[in-house]
Amino acid sequence: MPQPENTSIIPEELEKEPQNQEELAAYKLRNKIRRSQRQTYINLVLALLASVGVMLLLVFVVVRPQGNLVPQVDYKAIAATEQPALSTPLLVPDIPTDWYSNNARLKVGNADEVDVWQLGFVTSSETFIGIRQGIGGTDVWEVRTLDGALPTGSIDLSGTTWVLYDYRDKADEAGNYQFVISRDIGNSRVLIYGDAANADFEFIAKEVLK
Repeated sequence: MPQPENTSIIPEELEKEPQNQEELAAYKLRNKIRRSQRQTYINLVLALLASVGVMLLLVFVVVRPQGNLVPQVDYKAIAATEQPALSTPLLVPDIPTDWYSNNARLKVGNADEVDVWQLGFVTSSETFIGIRQGIGGTDVWEVRTLDGALPTGSIDLSGTTWVLYDYRDKADEAGNYQFVISRDIGNSRVLIYGDAANADFEFIAKEVLK
């Protein structure tokens, strides 16, 4: 009967029990090589598992967030805290339940000696709309706030006329000030600005005029 072919990488005579010092040395070398091969294989498997683990972690961290990463603030509570120091009512518009505020702060006594109440909102479509209420704000304050931008016209929102700055065609340069409406409310100069839709501007404009 034909014998199966010997496929061992170690010569057949070294597979036998060592009979002398030379064979013993070869036997030990063979075992060392086999252990080294096994360890190399294990190391490769461990490295592969580690790589997969890192990849899954990155996917989890990068892809997982479904909501906003910007902290939400209780703008009404902040307004209530700041109001006692001021004689002018701060603008605190109601917003839809699927909007949230990401900014609310009072800046007192800036270079123009104008106290500024700042509000920021993120809409349901993830666009931004902000309010700057300059208490005692003037044309000079408005020009400085808008970095010297010039009005492009006027706009009527729910029967009220606002000065308009429409720079949506230069959105990359204008940033959050790509669309701005401005008017006086009481002793305050009010700017509403952002990249939100006109309907959102109209909504906020009605709220601040209540």
